[in-house]
Order: sequence, then C-alpha cells, then structure tokens
Amino acid sequence: MTHPNTPTGLATLVKAVVASYQRDPGTSHIGAASLPSRDAVVEIIRLLRELLFPGYFGKQDLREDALEYHVGDNLAILYDRLFEQVRSAFRHQAFRAGLPEEDAAQQAATVVSGVLGAIPAIRALLATDVQAAFEGDPAAISLDEIIFSYPGLLAVTVHRIAHELHRRGCP
Repeated sequence: MTHPNTPTGLATLVKAVVASYQRDPGTSHIGAASLPSRDAVVEIIRLLRELLFPGYFGKQDLREDALEYHVGDNLAILYDRLFEQVRSAFRHQAFRAGLPEEDAAQQAATVVSGVLGAIPAIRALLATDVQAAFEGDPAAISLDEIIFSYPGLLAVTVHRIAHELHRRGCP
C-alpha cells in the first residue's frame, strides 16, 4: 500500500473508506436528518442531575434565598437544550419514515414540557431509590455517599429520565 501521507496514498485511502460506507450503510448516517447529539444529551443529564439532587452536582453552595432563581435559570437552559435534542429525534424519525418534519417542534415542546413537569415526581421516586440503595448496602455510610458516588444510582436516574421521555412518545 502506498503511504497515506502521499497524495496518491491519501486518495486511495479516502476511496477505500468511502467505499466501506457504501458497503456497510447500516454503520453510517449519511444524507439523513441529524440525530440528537450525544454530547448535548450528556450535558442535559448533568443539568437534570443538578435539579434532581441539588447541592450534590453542579452548584454546591446553594442558599435558600437564591434557590428559586437558580432552579428557574437551570430549567430555562434545560428546556432549550432538551427541546433541541427532542426535536432532532422527532425530525430524524419523520425522515426515516418519509414523513414531513413540520410537526417536530410542536411534538418536542409537548414532550419537553411534560418531562420537566415530572421533575418533582422523578425526585420522589429517586428518593426511594436512594433509600433502598442505602438500606440494601451494609457498607454504605450515608445517603450522601449513595447520591454522590454510586454508579447504580446514576443508571437509575438516567433510566427514570428516559422513561419519562418514552412515556411521552419521544423516539
């Protein structure tokens, strides 16, 4: 094989890589509607964890007198970011089905409002999850330890959020 840093080698390599896309279209996403961004979803989960477990993640020196401002600011940011990703999911679903994408924004607004409205209920469920993890682990020292460091709780948290998205029809 010609060295890839030569013009001929690079051109040959480019053609081979592009041909692999055409041979295996199931492992590429070319010419399709944009998918949600994994990086954006990770950021959304970070923001949601900050709302679900205030003081443990994100801003840690929260004060009662600034709590409503902090929560309102986070919810506004979260709404915008989650809306973009949910809209992308609906647009992608419509594209794959050969349907028009014009309803994606309204569908996303409905889903995002519902998910954010469910935060108090999700918090109540997570409180029982934290307590169950604490009671089920004889080595656990505190609820703080469970919330801050147990990867199982992170998994359950993400699952509870994903369940709310799924319940509302988000692809």
